[in-house]
Amino acid sequence: MEAEIPVSVQELATRVRALMLNYERLRAENEEMRRSLEASRLTIEEDKALIKQLKSQISSQRLAQSIALGDAEIKQAEARLNRMIREVDKCIALMG
Repeated sequence: MEAEIPVSVQELATRVRALMLNYERLRAENEEMRRSLEASRLTIEEDKALIKQLKSQISSQRLAQSIALGDAEIKQAEARLNRMIREVDKCIALMG
């Protein structure tokens, strides 16, 4: 029975060493994941700022474009749209 005790202690010591190695590996992996997560968060923040800037530019360009259109062009566009709407209405009436 006494011979079994050192073997059990040796097995326990081996398992403890394996646990410690596994713990260190997982701790290092966790740290790497934390760094990766932080880098991803920074990228997301930068992308959000870029999106905000681009939306602002789009808004400005749309405003500039609408100002650049003259009254005659706006009236022509409205007339074209009205013609298209009438054609669609005729098609719907024919189908019904």
